[in-house]
Amino acid sequence: MASGPETESDTTKEMKRRIAAARMDRTRRAPLINECLRLSMPHRRRIDETQERTISEEDVSDMLDGTMAETVEDFASDMMAKFTPPSEPWTLLQPSVALPLPAQKQIKEQLKTTVEWFWEDLGQSSFYDAAYECYHDLSAGIMAICRKDYGGAQPVAWEPIQPAALLLDQGPNCSIDGRWYDYTIEKRLWGATYGKIKLPAKYATAKPDCKLKVVDGIHRVWEQQGFSQYRRVVTVDGVIVWEKLLKGEGSVSLHAARWRSDSGSAYGVGPAWKACPAQRVLNEITALTLAQLHKIVDPSVVFSSDGTANIEESGVDAGDWVDLGEGFKAEAMESKGRFDVSFFVQEDMRSQVRRALYQDGPEQKGKTPPTREQWVDERMASEQRFEVPRGKLFREWTIPIVKSHMHLRMEHGLMPPIELDGRQILLAPVSGQAKARAFEKVAKGERVMQSIVTLMPAKADVLIDGAATVDNMKRLLDDDVVVLRDDAQQQELAQLVQAAVAEAMKGMQAAT
Repeated sequence: MASGPETESDTTKEMKRRIAAARMDRTRRAPLINECLRLSMPHRRRIDETQERTISEEDVSDMLDGTMAETVEDFASDMMAKFTPPSEPWTLLQPSVALPLPAQKQIKEQLKTTVEWFWEDLGQSSFYDAAYECYHDLSAGIMAICRKDYGGAQPVAWEPIQPAALLLDQGPNCSIDGRWYDYTIEKRLWGATYGKIKLPAKYATAKPDCKLKVVDGIHRVWEQQGFSQYRRVVTVDGVIVWEKLLKGEGSVSLHAARWRSDSGSAYGVGPAWKACPAQRVLNEITALTLAQLHKIVDPSVVFSSDGTANIEESGVDAGDWVDLGEGFKAEAMESKGRFDVSFFVQEDMRSQVRRALYQDGPEQKGKTPPTREQWVDERMASEQRFEVPRGKLFREWTIPIVKSHMHLRMEHGLMPPIELDGRQILLAPVSGQAKARAFEKVAKGERVMQSIVTLMPAKADVLIDGAATVDNMKRLLDDDVVVLRDDAQQQELAQLVQAAVAEAMKGMQAAT
């Protein structure tokens, strides 16, 4: 067991204080997060509920309209494709030191081999399954994932952490400092999860199905601010059973990310809360519509009894037939106020839900189809709304996860090393914002070319250098799939085409 500069009793006292503060912060955010989960994912455990919570019929019976649930599903798929797509690298891996161009050429093949191995190894892990679940939680504002180490012989395991089991406290600059996994585990699973870490003495004779209240997490150590140091702590029933001082950002095994931060809390604010009012209205409209349809399809019957009819033995339920009595006059009790529900248009409510979760996209409004420029403008405006959370998710999610996976595989001795003149070159991930800016530049270039073709169609071929433009686009998008022929190959191909055309002309002349 490694320890910091404090004694164990001081560390225990400080841990209890920080965890208590994190619980209070989580409780303050609970109504907002729980409402998002209730309306979109009723199966998810709510904050301040027990881990053994059972889904009741009431939890699902209120879901009379599935717009928000479906939109959150699309939101999670969209976030996966934008930030951690399984089909391609999410970020560039470059040497961590600035190397001159000749040195970069020397390690080019080594770099390619190492990078390909890394993304393949990450793909073999359980990260993508866990991340997809996490992105659903991101709609409510916060998501978290934990890296598990079962040795180099096994793929790296990633476990999603629900908001209800996550404890956070705030660090400098509104960043996430401490992050802990607060959960319950059976004693029989302790060895598989924590290896040889010993439990408190009182559990020595406990039964295998005994429940252990565990808080497992990591927080930054600020004694030496120039270095990234963290303390990993595991507690059982509030007692520290293991701790270790870790160095380097890659040593962090628990990662949390927010959609939008709030200076008053470590917990984030997600886009789903803006969809909650519209979804509640949709549920209410559907409930009222079904109630009215029930009255229309199966109305009550009124009758005057002569004393001989036996309604109960006819299989009629109470309230279906109403005895008015002799000479009774029935009148409906109606409100004198005006009730106009025209502003509750269901499709408008659904559009509000989709827009809140960035799933609206360009739409054809009215009978006139939009122009290409209008379509591009709306698409660009939708993409610009992502700019605020994009940088935060790169800093708190994609970059730390790549560093964490890389760090663990280097500890296992599995990641192929990159060597130059007898020294090892380490890789570092680069923010994906550069990739986003590259796509934006290409989109702007396409708009300029389209404008030239529209305004000056006769001069477009003269004004635009097609080969140089395509080359710029390939460089910005870091494309190595499309291969462009060089000048010599282009000239050779042009000569072959001319020769084939001339031969065809001769054949046509001979035939005539």
